[in-house]
Amino acid sequence: MFLVKALLNKPRLLLLDEPTASLDPDIAEKIKEMLIRIQKEEGITILYTSHNMAEVEELCNRVIFLSHGKIVAQGTPLELKRMIPDYSLNLVFRESPDKMKKFVFEKNLRAKFPRKGYVEILLEEEQIPKILSDLYKQDFEFLNIDVNKPDLEDVFLKISREKRMATDDSG
Repeated sequence: MFLVKALLNKPRLLLLDEPTASLDPDIAEKIKEMLIRIQKEEGITILYTSHNMAEVEELCNRVIFLSHGKIVAQGTPLELKRMIPDYSLNLVFRESPDKMKKFVFEKNLRAKFPRKGYVEILLEEEQIPKILSDLYKQDFEFLNIDVNKPDLEDVFLKISREKRMATDDSG
């Protein structure tokens, strides 16, 4: 209802503050689809505030992160995501953990082993094919392979933590 009222006068600028907060997922999806459509068809500029980073990434061409009223980062979603170069290569493997730990050590990789048969390796995107090829050459057998890219939520958390650490250090 709020959106219909806001669009009655065919505005050139639409200010929306958490427009999908507290909506069920189906209605929230319909609102997002409508916003995308009216932005394209009507050429309306939308200033969209939200704490839902997945939603921001989906809807926004430019993003600004604020802290205490000051801009701490800005850019396109892609530009902001490039602030975090690490991708997470998550592997579920059949071999002994010792064999995988040896591989990780020999390649000098940053890795975590949260449970048996599972490793999370932090890499830059361009390293992933080489590491997978090296694993294949050493006859590793995988039950699952996932690559997780940084998203806007990762960027937001990184900026928040850096800001908090800087504040803690200065006090």
